[in-house]
Amino acid sequence: MTFDASGQSALDYLHCRYGKSRLLFRGPRRRLEGRYVAFFGGNETYGKFVELPFPALVEDLTGKRCVNFGCLNAGADLYV
Repeated sequence: MTFDASGQSALDYLHCRYGKSRLLFRGPRRRLEGRYVAFFGGNETYGKFVELPFPALVEDLTGKRCVNFGCLNAGADLYV
């Protein structure tokens, strides 16, 4: 018996790390040189189950380079 699924595939969050941090952030990885807009936050910023989280949408609308530092279940203590 075989099973062929032609439905949706799983989202690729393109996890990445910056510097020596052990934290995984939502990608794609961006250059941190020069000017950019940084987004910090938890699940909403990370965009779990969402193909394009709001930092990516802001980047598309404004043309400014945006970096998503969102982490799952993150609170203020994560960034301190």
